[in-house]
Amino acid sequence: MRIRKVIAYCDEVLAERGEPVARPLRRGVAAAIIPNPWLATDTRADLAPVVESIAAPLALLLTAYLTKLVGPPARIEAFGKAAIVGLSGEMEHGAALLHTPFFGNIIRERFDATDYISFADAQGAPGTSLVVPMAHKNDGGLRAYFESVPLQIDDAPEADEIVVAVAAADGPRPNQRIGDRTTDRRVRLSEYADHYLIGGEIP
Repeated sequence: MRIRKVIAYCDEVLAERGEPVARPLRRGVAAAIIPNPWLATDTRADLAPVVESIAAPLALLLTAYLTKLVGPPARIEAFGKAAIVGLSGEMEHGAALLHTPFFGNIIRERFDATDYISFADAQGAPGTSLVVPMAHKNDGGLRAYFESVPLQIDDAPEADEIVVAVAAADGPRPNQRIGDRTTDRRVRLSEYADHYLIGGEIP
């Protein structure tokens, strides 16, 4: 596996609206820029043969960066993943690397996690921006951990490249206070039976 560059950064949110947050939040993202290995194939080709040799090393590398930037697995509470495919590739090329146990299972084990990994993907030119969503690593339904970290690399992906990223955070959103699905009342569509849009058509 060849890597052109790794981008890794972390920020720490200490205040919002001029006041200290109740709990500081450290969130980070690590991204690798790699050549797209499938450009010589057509849209019906089997993508699986090379997935393990790329996805597993990427998972090991990117999680190593995040445990250094955000903290050890015991400190990491939320995670996510993403891919940006260059314009000569297919969206499926990014999916092949993200949605495989050679990537996801290794991330989960490295972070002592058990839950589904939130993801985002895109296709675009260098500088394409993407927001990497995150959720709690062991309870994806905890709304306080529905958070994200931005990703944009000025010179990537080139048309023949893929950007593969992993994100992590050491806590919930700062000052989170919107409740959870366990505390919400049940809302039904029938409550809005008189709304002018209930028919599903824009007038």
